[in-house]
Amino acid sequence: MQEKYKEKYIGGILAIDEIDASFYPGSQKILFDELITFASKFKIQIIFTTHSLTILEKANEIQAEQKRAGQVKIMFLTKEDGRINVKNDTNYNYIKNHLNRTLTGKSKTKKIDLYTEDKEGAIFVKSLIGRKIKYVNFVDVSLGCGNIIQLATVKVPSFTYPNSIIVLDGDVKRNVSQFRAINKIKNVLLLPSDKSPEQFLSDFLYNLSDVNPIWKDIDETFDHQFCFQEYSNFEIQTDREKAKKWFNSHLPIWGRNASRVLNEWKKEGHSKKALADFLINVDKETIIKLYKSVTAYDMLVSTVNASIGNEKKHLGASAIKKLLMGKSPELPVEKYALDIIKTEALKEEIEDFAMHFKIPMKKVHKVLHYAD
Repeated sequence: MQEKYKEKYIGGILAIDEIDASFYPGSQKILFDELITFASKFKIQIIFTTHSLTILEKANEIQAEQKRAGQVKIMFLTKEDGRINVKNDTNYNYIKNHLNRTLTGKSKTKKIDLYTEDKEGAIFVKSLIGRKIKYVNFVDVSLGCGNIIQLATVKVPSFTYPNSIIVLDGDVKRNVSQFRAINKIKNVLLLPSDKSPEQFLSDFLYNLSDVNPIWKDIDETFDHQFCFQEYSNFEIQTDREKAKKWFNSHLPIWGRNASRVLNEWKKEGHSKKALADFLINVDKETIIKLYKSVTAYDMLVSTVNASIGNEKKHLGASAIKKLLMGKSPELPVEKYALDIIKTEALKEEIEDFAMHFKIPMKKVHKVLHYAD
């Protein structure tokens, strides 16, 4: 259009509804940057709706930068007395708190994304971690082991430490190249055994005695013969598709998250070590530590802005990042922010912020010393 009409070209408007739909958080950030470039190049005004806190945070950071403030404008819509109310001067924290209250009635429990190879793996993990499930958001996507390893290896943000936890089936141990690759990935955990969850459970049930009380504990009519009447254990061990069909056909009997079988398996003495080995890696403290490393930089931003009375002068994470990387403070509020960081911010807040944005601590110490 621009080439065709040349001087007569006046740009245009591109409207997108729920721009974040079907995109991972990391992909949302990339899309956002590309759209800004596209809008500038072709003189397009892009208007979109979103409920994505990832995009809203990114937009807020750009809006807070003086040199780029005109590129992005956030308009927060609320419904009051049946009318749509438009708020123009809102910061990210206000929107985040508002959305959380709207969705849950209270602040949400902080969660970290967790990826498994498929639904069967997710069921196994949910049973293993029990009540700790409230700290985890299971991402509903089936990608397969190879694809997940590839995404983590090339450092797609949503699949890298500390943005998520990846739990792969134990059978990855049989693949030398894949097993070697995951040893270089910080956020990967493996399920017990060297088999898929379906094959693992099939072996467990197949090797039980016909008179083992577990059968009746699962269901009065459930027994060894019924369990393997459609597919033999040999077929399950050698054919992944048949293994999945066998597993899913029994889920109605096994209960939510296959709990009737997995709870019995967890009681078996020979299984306790495998379970313990897994839970050592996914205890509450580990998950919270991973989550905090994703969001802890908010604490330093909050500390700085809590001391700045005028909300219009609040600094975003991007502005603080530039200051700690050595940008000379030009505005009084920037000099004030450095003073606040040095005198009021906790050491952990500064270190978490620096770690998140990959700022060398030597540089941070030099900047804060310069702020004297």
